[in-house]
Amino acid sequence: MVTAEIITKAYCLLTNNFDTNKTTTNPTNRSSSSSSGMSATYSLERSHTPSKAIAGIHQLWVHSKSRQCGIATKLVDTARSKMVFGCVVPPELVAFSSPTEAGAKFARTYMEKATHLRFTPNSNTDRQDPLRSQNPSPYPPVLVYDCK
Repeated sequence: MVTAEIITKAYCLLTNNFDTNKTTTNPTNRSSSSSSGMSATYSLERSHTPSKAIAGIHQLWVHSKSRQCGIATKLVDTARSKMVFGCVVPPELVAFSSPTEAGAKFARTYMEKATHLRFTPNSNTDRQDPLRSQNPSPYPPVLVYDCK
């Protein structure tokens, strides 16, 4: 299942921190219980500078028994191709709304795979990108947004 919306701005996902003993005041906090019964808090930190975005993935869900089969990738690809009539939204203009731990991992993997042939690591354009210092990866940053 995927629900998507048209958006105009998003924020670069800076880090994905996991800590079993600490709560934080970052923009998005999530709690999850591990199999051992301990509660873990994970937080997402985002930049304060908005970036251009077109497609917002509000919800993305695949049954746990069907994960790692490419279904989520196909859902996001379909949303990108159907979002704007006559246009396929580039992956670097897709943002994810408050992703879970698994969702943030998927978003990073999706960006790496979807943009693999479109970006050259350490090219001159990468060095000029103001977000490059916050995102050392050779791929575009994962974007997150606040849903309404």
